Amino acid sequence: MPPLFVFRATTLVAAGPPVGRAVGPGGVLRRLAGLAIVAAALLAAASLSAAEPLPTGATHRGLIAAGAYQIFPENRLGNGVYLDGKLLFTLPGQMVIGVAQIAPRGRTIYLARTGDGKRTVGVHTLPGDTAPRLVEPVKGYQYVTAGFDGQGFKKFYRVTDAAVADLLPTSRTADGLTVGARGILFFHVGISAAPAAAPGTVGAPAAAGEAAAPAGAYGVRLHWLNPETGAVRHLGRTIYNSLPTLKLTWLDNGQFQYTLSDGKSETLNVSDFR
Repeated sequence: MPPLFVFRATTLVAAGPPVGRAVGPGGVLRRLAGLAIVAAALLAAASLSAAEPLPTGATHRGLIAAGAYQIFPENRLGNGVYLDGKLLFTLPGQMVIGVAQIAPRGRTIYLARTGDGKRTVGVHTLPGDTAPRLVEPVKGYQYVTAGFDGQGFKKFYRVTDAAVADLLPTSRTADGLTVGARGILFFHVGISAAPAAAPGTVGAPAAAGEAAAPAGAYGVRLHWLNPETGAVRHLGRTIYNSLPTLKLTWLDNGQFQYTLSDGKSETLNVSDFR
C-alpha cells in the first residue's frame, strides 16, 4: 500500500468503501484494510512544514477509536485527539497513546509518550475550566476530581502502558476511595434521597429484586478494585444511608466495614463482591 501523507488540517472526514488510491490534488484518502469504517483524514500538525510520509503496517493503524474519541495517526509524535471529526488537542513532541472522557464536550484524561520513551499522564479541559485534581492512589491508577458546568466529577481510571480505562463509566462519581492491602474500596450514589414518605407509602425505587428504598434515604452502591488484576467487582445490593456517603474501613484477612451516618455498621468480606 502506498504511504499516507498528512497535511495541515483540523477535521477528520469519513470515507466510503476502500479503493486503495489517493483522491484529489490537495488531500489524500487513507484506506484502512480490515476495518468496518474506513477513514480519510487530514491532520493539523504544527511541527510539520510539509507532507510527512506515514508508512503502513501491522503496528500502525492510522485512525484508532477511544470511546467517543479518535486518535490520529497512531504511533506518531504530534498526533491529535479528535471528537466528532474535529481536532481537540495535540501534544507537540509527544504521541497520544490513549484517552478517556472525564466529562462531556472534550474534557479528557490522556496517556502520552515522548520521543525518548518517557510516559506522561495529563488532562485536557476547555478554556475557562478550573484545572482538575489528578492523583495516583496506587501505582497504575489515576483519580480525577473536577467541576465542570456546575457539576462535580470524581472519576477513577486504570492506566496501563497502552490504554486508559474508566473503572466506573456509568457514573460521574467514584467516591470514598479507601486503600488497603487487599485493594481499593469505593462507592457511588445510585439512588438520590426520596422525600419523606407519607404514612403507608414507600420511598424511592430500588434495584431489581430489592425492597423499596426507605423514605429520605440515598442508595449507595459499593465496589472493590483488585489492583493486581485490574478487575472491579460490585456488591450485589444497595446500601441505604441518610447521607450520600459511607465510611469505609479495611480490617484483616479481606474483611472491611462500612459505617452509616447514624453510627450503624456492617462487616463484609471481599468474597461478597461479584
